[in-house]
Amino acid sequence: MNTDKNSVQKLLAYNAEQSREFAKRARERKCWESVHPTKIIVFECMDGRVNFSLAAGLPFGIVSSFRSMGGIFDLGMPYFAKTLSTVVRESLTDGRNCLLVVTYHFSKGDKHNGCKGHDYNTESAKLSAEKFCSELKEIFTQGKAYPIVLGIETDEDRFVVENSSLEKLPSWIRKDLDFILSENAKRANELRRTEKEKQHGENIIAVGTGFGWIHSYNRALIIGPWHYDLNAPVITAANIVLSNLKEKRISESDGILLLCGAVPVGDNVSAIELAFAKKEAKALSEHCAKIIETSVPEVLPYLHTITGITNPKTRMFLLVQ
Repeated sequence: MNTDKNSVQKLLAYNAEQSREFAKRARERKCWESVHPTKIIVFECMDGRVNFSLAAGLPFGIVSSFRSMGGIFDLGMPYFAKTLSTVVRESLTDGRNCLLVVTYHFSKGDKHNGCKGHDYNTESAKLSAEKFCSELKEIFTQGKAYPIVLGIETDEDRFVVENSSLEKLPSWIRKDLDFILSENAKRANELRRTEKEKQHGENIIAVGTGFGWIHSYNRALIIGPWHYDLNAPVITAANIVLSNLKEKRISESDGILLLCGAVPVGDNVSAIELAFAKKEAKALSEHCAKIIETSVPEVLPYLHTITGITNPKTRMFLLVQ
């Protein structure tokens, strides 16, 4: 194992910077929510080039994001179902309707810069998103939570939405979504990504919850604990970062980080909830380290494992020993 702590210290310094930024933008978030009351919940691929919040130009902390390989989710997974229902219920209690944005992604320039989780097949990714969107509609039949499918073309970070899905949205949600689509179009027209930036460039495999503070492109492959079996996404992520290293999209001095974390439950976190979150993070860390050691051992000389919990109020990441 690589014992060089420099890359770890850089990540922790980045987290501290993002935590300060999150606190600084508290008033901006309140202003946004007063003008745009719709709660945005996004389902995204683990791909580090995909970031709905950044592509939409939204204030840091506005979006609740769920991530998995290929943007594939299973509503039968109890942990996922419970977490999603909690986010929706809390938003509705606050008087905010929800827009559930199911995304898929692709590259117009090179299909191999598209979604590895769907073997670079855009039609497969889109069909999967449409299937999940239909399942969400079956669950949220009482209104107030409205699922749509949205494509993200990652060369330009441009959103693609079919008009037929927009026409069924209530006018007050459509107004907020139209603003987001307008802002994305402006950003996409101004974006000039290099060929290197269009490819994978992550050196972090992040597994668990609480990684909204990784608020930048192509830094981490983020895998939520939303499936019974984490082998496939962790192995895929390990192979991607190994490829990044071999093809010199990241340097050996950067190393490869396995970042595992959890978020304590509740607004007023008790000692018990904190202890549970620490246990969850450590269990994820041990499990994912074993997967990599067994399936992608070539990564091990460059790998450093970081385990911690994220404070949901501050976005500060605290190490767990």
